[in-house]
Amino acid sequence: MAEKGEEALSENAAGTRTVPRRTASGFAKLLAFIERANRVARERRALMRLDDNALKDFGASRADAWHEGERPWWDLPRNGARSRGGLVE
Repeated sequence: MAEKGEEALSENAAGTRTVPRRTASGFAKLLAFIERANRVARERRALMRLDDNALKDFGASRADAWHEGERPWWDLPRNGARSRGGLVE
């Protein structure tokens, strides 16, 4: 029997143990977070490769690009948040 706060594994008709839906959903959220973090990290690296004229086109400086590019991969922007110059916050 599962202890309080724990969910027991259940078995389907074939006798295969299954993970509770809540756990699978948590794994899906984790996977989605990692995919998004990797995408943002690629975008930040691309930002750092832009030349000064390209950065100037949207009001950013070399320092802005480096500041953004040095953020850790897990440090994601808030939903739709933008800071000065269009760079994510």
